[in-house]
Amino acid sequence: MSSDITDNSSMTRAERAFRQHLALFTNPAMTAEAYANLITEDVVHEYPYAPAPFANRVEGRDAVTAHLVNVTRLVSNWSFTNLTFSASFDPNTLFVEFEGGGLVTATGKTYHQVYNARLTMRGEQIAHYREFFNPSRILEDFFPSRSAERIIKQHTASDRLNYFHHVGITVRNLEATIAWYEKHLGFKRLTDFGFPGASVAFIGRGDLRLEFFQIENAMPMEDGRKEAESNLSFGGINHFAIFVDDLDNILMELMAKGVEQAFTLNVVPDGSGDRYTFIRDNEDMLIELYQPGPESGLRLQSSMDPI
Repeated sequence: MSSDITDNSSMTRAERAFRQHLALFTNPAMTAEAYANLITEDVVHEYPYAPAPFANRVEGRDAVTAHLVNVTRLVSNWSFTNLTFSASFDPNTLFVEFEGGGLVTATGKTYHQVYNARLTMRGEQIAHYREFFNPSRILEDFFPSRSAERIIKQHTASDRLNYFHHVGITVRNLEATIAWYEKHLGFKRLTDFGFPGASVAFIGRGDLRLEFFQIENAMPMEDGRKEAESNLSFGGINHFAIFVDDLDNILMELMAKGVEQAFTLNVVPDGSGDRYTFIRDNEDMLIELYQPGPESGLRLQSSMDPI
């Protein structure tokens, strides 16, 4: 049976549940709380072909709801058409083929996908959902450049340690932090997901990706981490650095926008002419701005555009 998403006639309970599932994306009145009532407490969602960093499997009512709410934010004007339902010998199982898409927030690209899905009901609720789609469409439309696709294609057993994928950072306010990095450093939001007690988002610029975590009851960052002079006294990763091609002008532009310089301009004492300084983000985390000099051994080949 082929139909439009708004066609409500002659629906089985599985068809009705699936349409309500899609309503989370298309109908502002479909709240996260309402969606949670649509699925069982131990629900499982599977996306076998989802490319990193998207989840392949999400388990539990809270995690699935958080995951889908985050996915809805990645695209504006979601729409779904050409729903074709196929019944099975099991009255609790339904197969559906449909098309969907919208405007990707991070890239401005128009996303269109053909989906195939199987959902299994328990009573009036969805207990299991398995969805198949073309991962190439996501790689092409959801990322600001083709670098992510290139990296994934090169990610073979023989060279799997040849690149750095991302840095993970715990923040107090996820949305405020993403807005700061978008405004001041030119990052773009790539994807969102979640799990119980946590909201997670990836942002990216060129080949550089950051993963932000907003965790319930997370410990605050120690004061010593906020100062470049004392940060090195703490074990573990203490900062990340961004390549710039004109440190002086970039620093002036950032300070004019209200970004705080956290350390004086310095030259690396190795004869390379490399120069660096530190700034603070909205939550006082240190970020190094690094300009390689004329004799630098750190002029790495990368597709990342300098700031």
